[in-house]
Amino acid sequence: MTKAYVQFSDAAETTIICAFSCPQDPNDYPNQGEVDDTDSRYQAFKNPPSQQMAAIKAQLEELDKKASRPLLEAILVLAASGTSLPADTVKRLQDIEDQKAALRGKLVVTP
Repeated sequence: MTKAYVQFSDAAETTIICAFSCPQDPNDYPNQGEVDDTDSRYQAFKNPPSQQMAAIKAQLEELDKKASRPLLEAILVLAASGTSLPADTVKRLQDIEDQKAALRGKLVVTP
């Protein structure tokens, strides 16, 4: 294991905000520490979640909301009338599922 010299965001030492090749002047860089390169805090610093991945996840959540409402509406219509699912509702749901599948494909691709 390799050691890394780091600066934490505060005295709680939960989040690393900077890494150095050697110890630094504590007056210039407070909240310093030394961690193993396998430390989860260091790994989170070195491999941060991508903003793009966060945006894709937000889009998926929005699409899930859109899919849930028409589905619920369709189920209520079916329950009340005994008729089959309206074709436009089926198409909207399929379009949303296709968009979600495309976004999930982007999520699993790592640069």
